[in-house]
Parts: sequence; structure tokens; C-alpha cells
Amino acid sequence: MDTHYHQMPYDDFMNLFAKVGGPDQPNLSVTQLDAICKNYEPDRWIGKESLTRSSICTSLNEVVAEAARVNPESTRFVFRDVSAWPEKAEDDMNIDVAMYSDASEARRAYNSDIPSEILQENPHVARAAWAWMKVGLKVEGRDQESAFRSTESGPFLRDTGDGREAQAQLAEHASQLMVRQHRVFAFIIYISNGKARLTRWDRAGCIVSTPIDLKKNPEQLLNFVYRLALMPRAELGEDPTVELATEEEVQKLRDDYELKNPYAIARAKDILDNEVLYPIYKVACTSVDVKEKQMHFFGKHHVASSSSSPSGRATKGYVTFNQQNHRLSFMKDYWRSHTKRTRAELAVYQWLKEKQVSNVATALGGGDVDDQCTVTQEYLKDAGGIVKRSHYRIFFEELARPLDTYDNSAELIMLVWDALIAHEEAWTKAEILHCDISTNNIMRLVDQDDEKDAEPKGILNDWDLCKYKSDLNEQGVQQGTWAFMSATSLKYPFKPNELADDLEGFIHVITYCGLQFHCHNMTMEAPGPLSDADLCKFNKQNSRLRRYVAAHYDESWHCGKGIYAGGRQKMLCAKMGSPDFTFNNQQVSAFLIKLVNELYQLLKTHYSAMNFEEMGRFSGSKRSSGTVAPLAPVQTASSALRFSKYRKLPSLKPGQVPRETNTRTTAVSTPVAPRLTLSTHKEIKEAFADAVRNILDLDEERISFQCDKTQDQFFGLGGLMTAHRKGPSGSGKRKSDSLHDGNTKKARVSSHLAKSLGQVKEVDEQ
Repeated sequence: MDTHYHQMPYDDFMNLFAKVGGPDQPNLSVTQLDAICKNYEPDRWIGKESLTRSSICTSLNEVVAEAARVNPESTRFVFRDVSAWPEKAEDDMNIDVAMYSDASEARRAYNSDIPSEILQENPHVARAAWAWMKVGLKVEGRDQESAFRSTESGPFLRDTGDGREAQAQLAEHASQLMVRQHRVFAFIIYISNGKARLTRWDRAGCIVSTPIDLKKNPEQLLNFVYRLALMPRAELGEDPTVELATEEEVQKLRDDYELKNPYAIARAKDILDNEVLYPIYKVACTSVDVKEKQMHFFGKHHVASSSSSPSGRATKGYVTFNQQNHRLSFMKDYWRSHTKRTRAELAVYQWLKEKQVSNVATALGGGDVDDQCTVTQEYLKDAGGIVKRSHYRIFFEELARPLDTYDNSAELIMLVWDALIAHEEAWTKAEILHCDISTNNIMRLVDQDDEKDAEPKGILNDWDLCKYKSDLNEQGVQQGTWAFMSATSLKYPFKPNELADDLEGFIHVITYCGLQFHCHNMTMEAPGPLSDADLCKFNKQNSRLRRYVAAHYDESWHCGKGIYAGGRQKMLCAKMGSPDFTFNNQQVSAFLIKLVNELYQLLKTHYSAMNFEEMGRFSGSKRSSGTVAPLAPVQTASSALRFSKYRKLPSLKPGQVPRETNTRTTAVSTPVAPRLTLSTHKEIKEAFADAVRNILDLDEERISFQCDKTQDQFFGLGGLMTAHRKGPSGSGKRKSDSLHDGNTKKARVSSHLAKSLGQVKEVDEQ
């Protein structure tokens, strides 16, 4: 994050970012300052005692009160000490002081569950209600622990262990503000050892003012706060395109939606029951088919980046109440980069629909949100690799569950199979490569009319990083979600995306889920189903699994200018033809064990045919420019699997031996001639199709088996820093909200899959 900071003179900061209305900017008069400074005690602003924060609140509340007196129509604000009252008891991160709106809804949130005697003793105390904070304020007691140096000249970031830790904490505060709210940017005031700095954060980085001496020039900070109190929503960084829902509108949501599906009911309840800390908003969506606006209501997000960095894509996903059809829909909100290689995601979905690509969500509308763009990159041009980002929002008709909510390995395989079908059709019909295969981007559709939710069907979503086939040979840096990127993409970050990279991503998805939710040689035996808190403590003891995940999915090193490389353990496993762990063959289905074995044999064969000497030109230490030749000509397959709507297994060819389906042991590797097995979909589809056929061939009695899915073995594991990172400096997410009770469950056979399995058609890959 250090390359994402820029220092700016105080006067420039005020003129650029603390503007209120026209050219004549309001400041406190001498008389106002004299009155406020009677109670101003800068000596008490040093340290982290409660008196320090109380003194800060006292002075700044006088400033915002003066602003309200001068302009009665402006929003009323209050400063509160939130250091001792995190939003949730288990939160280990908190800011010190927050500026809130004095509206009743905000008061209900920041005063919730605080004993009245505490409020009487110290009226400045409040809870850290992140969704309602307008501005944050961080106090650091000791100068050597500050994020910034106190001098105006020279390097302004404190390059020490304590300094970097303070910078990381400040970035986490900014990230939390922007994740929990609908913002274009956010302000945080930073105070340390009698000095203050003003900071402005957006999805490109942070602009920091030169230090304010609180003893000599207190009016500089007070004038900034005074202007904040006079600013409308947009100038405070809030997104004006979303508005708080009224009490009447929220009540109408409770009354008008009659939901049947248990997952849909749970999501709606989660939104409506958490409106105090996750307020419900409304936003308009312009339909792609009919030029009219649909109103959507939404509250608590269900998909969000957990990266501590506030810069990057910052993807958030929301289940919405769609007022047009009175069903639940989905909204994706993120900050897309502005480069010649990026495509507007809505246009991609429309193209996929025109080409009749299966297993892809239906886009209702969306696009760039007004002119909301980042500005910090304009001041970071020397840092390299930091691009302009614009706010993007897209709405989908369907409701879907995360992949990690699958019931057992049979359902996992079928859902990933569906995504693989979507991927192949996008490549062959629409000439689009997804470029971001991950567990986050494969989802399970929810049938809102099905009370049992019994028909698993997967979709491949999040096409915002996709590339058209015509663009694949353009020079660029690697992109995707770190844990699921191919070993070659990680080790050679300037290598152009290829079909093989995406297909390897599907292999990593299956393997990753196997590690996270199935028994293997690193699984610790739990005493039984555990609560979230107990599971977190239990998993922290599994140092062996933590080391494995860190080495295989998190490893990275900096190559300079924001570029990272990694993938050494992935590369080793690919060349060995083994994931370097073994499933427990008594507690994991034979389907999953056999499929993983076959997929790694495909990897081994593919990697044995690659020219790594030629690939060295794409390493992090070397960079080509312009358009590059592909590493190898794309092989044209003579055939690829296609199944009719009839559930009929293909006939065996003369001399062909049926594949063994019941083995529960590690497959024995048979030497094969090197060939680029992942240059087409053919062989990976054969491996998946074989597993799906065997699952669907089971009768109703035999398909009922003990659920082979464990509780989340990654939840609370710790040390997982980059597993879901989008590209070299973006962000992704790590989800841990899906815990399963381990009860016996029946594998659900999907009728659409049963219909899809049948005859093999001979077609050419494009």
C-alpha cells in the first residue's frame, strides 16, 4: 500500500477536497475561533487516554454546533468516542473517534446497547456503527508508533515496523468505512503527538496533507471540520445515487414479499433483521430491454472483499428486493479499472446472451455510476501500475448461492461441471475467455419457487475481467483471483492469458474445495459440530494445513512497481501430477478422489509439453512491450464432448475399456507422451463428464449417502493473506459464513444435468 500514498500541502488539500459550494470557502471567524479555543487543550490531545478523546470531542462538537448555527439547513453532526465500544464484541479493530449524523436512525445505531450509566458518566461515548460514520478520526499516542513522520520535508511515511503497522491499521479503517457504506471516497483525520494530518481515501489510494501543528495552528484542523459540517452528502464522499429507504418502504418489503425458498427467506430475513447496523437503501436500475427504471432495495451485503486494502476493485454483492416482479435479485457493485483491455461487464453479458451461452446469469441493467471516478492515481503517476477506476453497478435477475454452500462432493462436481459448460460455450460461441475462474465466481442458482431447493444448477459469473479472443496476445500483467490462477500465470506475470490458464483454474477450484471442506491427511479430528467461535480456535491449531495453504495458494513476492509473482508450489504439483495431499478414502466420495487424480494427470501431461525456456521472457524481472506471439499454436481438437438432452451414456468405442468408478485409492500414474492437454476443453470435459455420469447413474437408493462435507477447515486458520486477491494489487474476498452441520444429507440429482448427459457429438473447438 506504500506506493498508494501521496503527500500534499495543507492549503492545496483544502482547496481541492474541502470545498463547499462556490469559490468563497467558509472558515471560522476570529470570534468563533476564540470562543471554541477557550476549551481547546492541545496538551490533552497527546496520548490515548479517555481524556484525550473526550477533549477532542468537546472541541470538535463546538465546531459542528457553530456550523449548524450559521447554516440551520445543514445536517447536524456530532463527534463521539467509539474506542471502547466496537460494533460487535468480537471485533478486534476499532477507530477512536467518529463523526456521526445526529439523525434518529444514526443515534439508534451508535447508542445501541450502551448502558445508560455509561452515557451519563461520559456523554461522548458511543458505539462504532460503521455504516453511519461520516468521518473517522484516529489518535496515536506515541510519535514513534505513528503512521507518518511529523516533518513536512523528506519521506512522510514512517518506514519502521511500528509505522507500517499503523499504516495498515489506518488502511483497514478506511476500507471498513467504504465497505460498509456507499461511498466514492472517505475522509479520516489522523492525530499523533500534537500533529494532525487530513487524509482522503478512494479506490486508487490515499492523499495525505502536510502535518498541522495543533498548538501553533489549531484553526487549520478546526476549519477543516467546520467545512465538513457544511458539506452536502456528495462532497463528504457519499454516493448520492443511493438513498435510505423510508420506514414505510421497509414495512412494505416485509408485507409484500411472499417467499418460498429457504435460502431466499434467509437472505430476506438477514436484510430486514439487520437494518440498524446495515441500513436499507434504494437504488434505481435502468433496464437493458425497456428504458425504464426498476427500483431495488438492499441492505446487508452478502459478498464483499475482505482485503484490508481500501484500493482496488472492492467488489460487493447485494441481494435486492426487486420492486418490478416482487422477487429477490442480485446487484454487483465494484470499481472497474480504466485500461484499453477492460470491457464493460454489462456489454459482455449482453453478448453472451446473444450467442446463447448456457449457465450464465441474466443481466437486467446497470453500467457506470454517473461520473464517479477515483482521482488519487493522478498524483501517483510515478508509482506505476495504479490506474483510474470508475464505479460500476450491474443487476441480475437470478438469485444465487456461493459455491461453498454445496451439500456434498457430488453436488460440487455437478456445479463446477455447469460452469465448465458455460466457459466452453463462451469460448466457442462468443470467443470470450473468462480470465477469473475461482470459487467466488461459480455459484448455485436458487429456484425461488422451490420450497426444497432441490435442483442444483451452477452458473459462471463475474465476467468483468474477461478478454475477447482477439485481445489475448496483447501484452499485459496477470489478472485473476490469486489462489486459482495457473502456476505459469503466477510465475510469469507478463504472460498473456491463455485458455489453459482458465482450465487450470477449474482444477484449483476443485482441489481448493477439497482441502477446505473434505477429509484429508491434514484434517484434524473435531469432537463434533462446532460453533463459529470454537471452530475458529480449533482451526488455528492446524499449523500443517496453514503452511500448505500459504505455500500453494498464498505465496507471492514483489517484482517491483506493484507486480507480484508466485506459484512455485503449484508448479511443482503440476509437474508431479499430484496435489501433494491425499483424501481420506473412507470419508470422501470416490467421485471426488478419482476426479482430482485425473485432473492432476492432465496437468502433468500439459506441463511436460510446455516450453519454459521460452516462457522466461514473461518473468517478473523481464518485460516485453506491445503485442507478443502466443507461446504455442492453439491445437484444434478433432472432437469435444456434447451431450444430448437424453440421459444416455455414450457407447464405448471398439477396444475401449470402461473407466473404474469405485476406486478410493490414489490413481497410479501411467507414463504418457507430453501434449498440451489444456489447450482445448476436450480432455478436462471428459474427466468431469465421466464423474457426472457416474453420479447420475446411481439409483435413488444408492445416491443417498453420508454427507462427505466437513465444517470449513479454513475458517480462522490465519495467515491467508492473498488467496482471493484479484491480480497483483487488487482485492478479493474470503468467505467463512457457510458452516454445515455434517448431518446425513441426500445428494440432489439435477434434472437439467440428467437431460444433458447422453450422446457424444463430434465438433471442432474454435
